[in-house]
Amino acid sequence: PYRREDYVSDLNRWFDAHYTAVSKPGGNYLVAVFKEITERKQREQHQAFLLQFSDALRAEPNADAVADRSLRLLSGELALDRCYVNIYHLEELRAEISHQVGNEKAPPLPNNIDLSNFPDAFRVTFDDTLVMNDVANDERLTQTEKQNIAALGIGAVVVATLRRGESHPLWAIVAVSAAARHWTPGEIKLIEEVTERTWVAIERAKAAEALRQSEIRFRNLVENHAQAVWEADAAGNLVIDSPSWCAYTGQTKEQSIGRRLAVVHPDDRRRVEEHWQKAVATKQNINLDYRVQTPEGYRWTNERATPVLDGAGNIIKWSGMNTDVQLQKEAEEQLKDFAFMLEQEVAERTSDLEEKAEELEKNVVILQVAEDLAQMGSWDYDLASK
Repeated sequence: PYRREDYVSDLNRWFDAHYTAVSKPGGNYLVAVFKEITERKQREQHQAFLLQFSDALRAEPNADAVADRSLRLLSGELALDRCYVNIYHLEELRAEISHQVGNEKAPPLPNNIDLSNFPDAFRVTFDDTLVMNDVANDERLTQTEKQNIAALGIGAVVVATLRRGESHPLWAIVAVSAAARHWTPGEIKLIEEVTERTWVAIERAKAAEALRQSEIRFRNLVENHAQAVWEADAAGNLVIDSPSWCAYTGQTKEQSIGRRLAVVHPDDRRRVEEHWQKAVATKQNINLDYRVQTPEGYRWTNERATPVLDGAGNIIKWSGMNTDVQLQKEAEEQLKDFAFMLEQEVAERTSDLEEKAEELEKNVVILQVAEDLAQMGSWDYDLASK
């Protein structure tokens, strides 16, 4: 007995063939039994394809590259004439073709398609994958709709749609054959699987790009405003070389590792250490001003740090930065001096006003006495006449 699996290209089918030699009177015979295994072979091939497919998408740098790579891989696997991403805009009855690949058999599609020209086909996408093996002879379509689809160069099509809730098509990958084509269940399932994986990969790429942009903005903000950026272990000790910290403080790499408090002003050191101990115990952010030794002498710095936690909530490390606030502190001191001077000046002026008020009050009393005397008049007394 002999067994083998063969692909018959003319039929586009796989067969499992069993051959057995049989001896009978009058001669030897070869008996062959064939079993079609096309679906099984396609499942195996498609599974292997999907493994490579997912790896390939992860390697792409952004969402556009993910979409383009997905369409090219699917087109190559299924020998498609055109393949594209369809984004539904239901409020406008419009489909946006955001990405597409194909050959000369099926012409490029316009950037936007009016869905009102395909009412019957569009209705199917609300709840199911649209499969058309032969557009020209599809009984679900009106003659006008057949002509509209044919005008796009589509002879057979599969539209695998993702939905937001029920009856709300959102996004699709469309597989196109310029001529009529029988889509096998395995091919339809592969297109559906690729659609889902592509959507996930695109969203992941968009999220990663948003995160990268956020990190760039944060890094630019930090680099433009912070004098030192560093990472510390769970206890708050520098364990990774920070060139910006060394440049700010004047410490060498060797001096900075594990000895960050050495450059803190002696009068601030205990306060800084207690603040850090409390933050480590409570896993709270650090926001602290203190004086630090720099090549120009002690300067005020603002230190901000955030704990990085593992899945169990334990501190893995601290990420932090120091911003020089010497000018701010000097301005605050000048403001305090000015306030004190203003207070003293107000006090002195108040004292002067009080003295003047007291003097005025005395003058008023004297004036009143004078007026009283003036109202009494004058007289003479003659002793002789009595």
